[in-house]
Amino acid sequence: MMTFQSDELKVMIDTAHQYGVKVAAHATEAHTIKTLISLGVDTIEHGTAMDEACLDVLNNNAKDVFWNPTLSVIYTLRNGGADWVKLKELFNMALTKGSRMACGGDTGPFPHGENALEMKLMTRLGADWKRVLQWATL
Repeated sequence: MMTFQSDELKVMIDTAHQYGVKVAAHATEAHTIKTLISLGVDTIEHGTAMDEACLDVLNNNAKDVFWNPTLSVIYTLRNGGADWVKLKELFNMALTKGSRMACGGDTGPFPHGENALEMKLMTRLGADWKRVLQWATL
């Protein structure tokens, strides 16, 4: 559920960018993510319900928008259930399409000190460790 209207989001995003601040959007649903991308966000955090069409919008926009899949959140909270299976498929599709990604996890679902789980999951799912290291540091 979007908590702001598109015109409100546009003002917030544009204002942040005027001050040189990047905008991270916590979003899961494909239609919301497409709207956020069209409004100029810099990163999509989660994106667990994206589909192939949404990934194509992410990959083919004029601005470099990064997807931070936060695999460790679903892996930890869902313990390998259906949501995890869908997210694995989405992540592999994004790898195949060459999507721009970032590596980071949410705080809360797992104890501090276990943040490397995100990087481990990315490599287990087929991402080259060198790319994962870049996603986590650049």
